Amino acid sequence: MKRLITFLSNHYLLSIVIALLFYLLSVLPHETVGDILSRHLDQPLGRTNYNLLISSIFMSFATIFLVWFYCQAKKIPKKEYLFIFSLLILNVFLILISINVIFVVQIEIVHIVQYTLMSILVFPIVKNYRECMFWTFMLGVLDELYQYIVLAPNKNDYFDFNDVIINLLGVFFGLVIIRIAGVKESKTYSNPLYRPSNVVAVLILFIIFISNSLGFISIKPVIDNSQTVIFEFIKDFKPGFWTKLPRSGNFHIVRPIEGIVIIIGLMYLFNVIAKKFNSES
Repeated sequence: MKRLITFLSNHYLLSIVIALLFYLLSVLPHETVGDILSRHLDQPLGRTNYNLLISSIFMSFATIFLVWFYCQAKKIPKKEYLFIFSLLILNVFLILISINVIFVVQIEIVHIVQYTLMSILVFPIVKNYRECMFWTFMLGVLDELYQYIVLAPNKNDYFDFNDVIINLLGVFFGLVIIRIAGVKESKTYSNPLYRPSNVVAVLILFIIFISNSLGFISIKPVIDNSQTVIFEFIKDFKPGFWTKLPRSGNFHIVRPIEGIVIIIGLMYLFNVIAKKFNSES
């Protein structure tokens, strides 16, 4: 893993091409792949067996990771090992909460795998843990915007903060893997004002706040058709904490304000952890 990331870090343009190809191949055919899985696996097997199959595949990947982690652990100092192991436990805990609260179907676990790999491919480009977290997270946001606005605008009733949060947990997992591999930051920012992610994050929050104040975007369904709303985070409000779809269990739809608060909280937590990564490099 370390050799791969080092190689990609030394070949900047190649890193960009590989990361871009992976992103496009995982995002653009989203609807087609979903239809294929539904026709050939979900419907023939039934939802219970389908979920069991997806869980088994994920557990296989988890087993491979644990074997790799066991091999790498021998190279990690004891103090750092305990810290990294604690992070893995925290990440697994957050993923389990997500599975039981905001997962619509088990196949959502693919988001974890997708953005774990995406963060590993982005790191050689930015060469910094916190920058990698932010920019990979933004790719996840663009992924969900593409699905909401372009891919299935008439199918989705809300911007999927659920998936954005799941994507972020995948990014976190990828950063932990990079740190386990012993990869160090080669690009640092002494002044937070010079950090591109901080500037862009503040700008995005400012645009959302101003646009919502002016009525250009809405965090709740628009009732008055005379309003000049360009973007709705929610098109159809469903009251109550739990939502149930046919052939699915209960899940919670994360509301816009709730989602923004959770995302900021998780990113702050990951920023603190990234500082620790850097201090122990």
